[in-house]
Amino acid sequence: MVKAKKYRNETHSHIICRLCKGSHPLRFCDKFLDLNLEDRLRAVAEHRYCSACLSHDHTWRVCTSKGRCKECGDMHHSLLHENDREGSSQARRQRKNRSGPRSSVTNARGPRSSHASRLRETARSGRRPRPSQSAIGPRSSASAGTLPQAIALQPLVAILPTAIVKIVAGKRICRVKAVIDAGVPHSKISANLVERLGLQTSVLADRLMCSFLLKGTNGSSDSLELVARVDQSFTVLTPIRTLDARIHERLAGLRLADPNFHISTKVELPLGMDVYARIIRNGLIKCGDQLAAQYSIFGYWISGMCQL
Repeated sequence: MVKAKKYRNETHSHIICRLCKGSHPLRFCDKFLDLNLEDRLRAVAEHRYCSACLSHDHTWRVCTSKGRCKECGDMHHSLLHENDREGSSQARRQRKNRSGPRSSVTNARGPRSSHASRLRETARSGRRPRPSQSAIGPRSSASAGTLPQAIALQPLVAILPTAIVKIVAGKRICRVKAVIDAGVPHSKISANLVERLGLQTSVLADRLMCSFLLKGTNGSSDSLELVARVDQSFTVLTPIRTLDARIHERLAGLRLADPNFHISTKVELPLGMDVYARIIRNGLIKCGDQLAAQYSIFGYWISGMCQL
């Protein structure tokens, strides 16, 4: 467990913590230290702290700190290390004390459901059950053929998770935009991209394959060997049109895997299920009702829906 250094009130008395409104930096906030990793990441993003040094006056994009995580050496603060999932031992004791003694199974479950009682009575009588109003939801006030006002939304654009990755091609390191597609079993790479980068190919089981080293740009220092199928015609346009750059206002403080995810671009490198488990990391942050940020070795990738 990573612990914060001893705090001296006289040193940082002018700093107001955005999480608890106390006079201290975030790294000395008891409320922050009591959080698990996912909630710490969310607090850093929502309150616009720097994820590299936890400073309150800038974000990671302009951070000049040379400090690295003491646990893994990556470009994030030690209090945001992914193995630090349950918070401090003091926080665990506080949560245990607040929870109190465990209640019995009977009390935890509460009174038996009246719906379940009706089902048992119906089974004994042989009658078909009538669906309850709570089971089918409230009746709609809209007339037949009329959409409720809540459904009449502006057109939505799907945002696929993308990342700027580094491909090691001989002595060159090339930056390429990749799309993370958990719906395909094997990663692919377009034949045009293979030719442009001068990557070596080989035939395996009657398929043209390409092997190369893949690294992230804004995430951890991890790298992985990728064997991708060469596709002669694969390209995907994501998003289908360029979105308003103000979408970044919801993501301030996050080290994005693709800082230009909102710009419509052709992608020639889909990463599939064969590498998904190796690139994903602990840390999911909801950015409103329709966007989510997932941490990975490339940084946070953004996915969801956005109104035009």
